[in-house]
Amino acid sequence: MKTIVTALYAEAAPIIEKYRLQKAPDTPFTHYHSDSLDLIISGRGALNSAVAVTWYLCAKPLPEKLINIGICASGKKAHKIGNCYDIDKIIDAHSNKVWHLPPQSTSLLPRVGITTYAAPQKKISCKTELIDMESSGFYTAAAKFLQKEKITLCKIVSDHGTEQIPDPVFVHDLIHRNLPLLEKVLASD
Repeated sequence: MKTIVTALYAEAAPIIEKYRLQKAPDTPFTHYHSDSLDLIISGRGALNSAVAVTWYLCAKPLPEKLINIGICASGKKAHKIGNCYDIDKIIDAHSNKVWHLPPQSTSLLPRVGITTYAAPQKKISCKTELIDMESSGFYTAAAKFLQKEKITLCKIVSDHGTEQIPDPVFVHDLIHRNLPLLEKVLASD
């Protein structure tokens, strides 16, 4: 079993459609599933992501792979909107805690760092290429239960700094366009 965690329904919808996932009834977080794939929608923010991951990993058998898929911002124009990245370093902007992720044996995406903030950032000035609102919470919780090699974060650039969450239709399109890459990530060990 492989498990995906997204923050937003718009990030999850193309995956739900592609894999024809069914909604599970009566769960604390929105949960979709099939025989080989689970998907959890945590809600925005590091705390929601950490709680959703903890709930799932305590309630279900441990997955062979746990993947966080979502949008992010970049302060560098070289990271074009729509580009997908594998995260190799996470910095929590509030605590300054840093995590280094091991290389994935079959990494198909460029590897970059990400900084997690509590809110969207209009001006991006950080020590990593990307920023988001969930990565540090997701990783903190996941690393308590799983070997680091079983944890993957795939982030898709949605903007170059805005205080607004991008339009759900736009987010859906970004994820949909990256499904071929994300399918390969899911298929890898």
